[in-house]
Amino acid sequence: MKLWFSQRPELAVTRVTLTGGTGAERVLAPLARGAAGDAPVEAPVGIALAKGAYTIAWRTMAKDGHVLNGTVPFTVR
Repeated sequence: MKLWFSQRPELAVTRVTLTGGTGAERVLAPLARGAAGDAPVEAPVGIALAKGAYTIAWRTMAKDGHVLNGTVPFTVR
């Protein structure tokens, strides 16, 4: 999965989790990002997701120290 931010987040303190509808957390591959200033943070899932409801939870920090977080719910049909 790829996450785009309006400002470049600090990758060292960025966390992304993927949780299924049962509350089970999926293990993601290490986060990565391209060199471009507007490059997304990439969190490889590694496997196909089964049908169901999921939530991406993210937390990061900008260079100014401001902590940001959020969630993105989605469904695989």
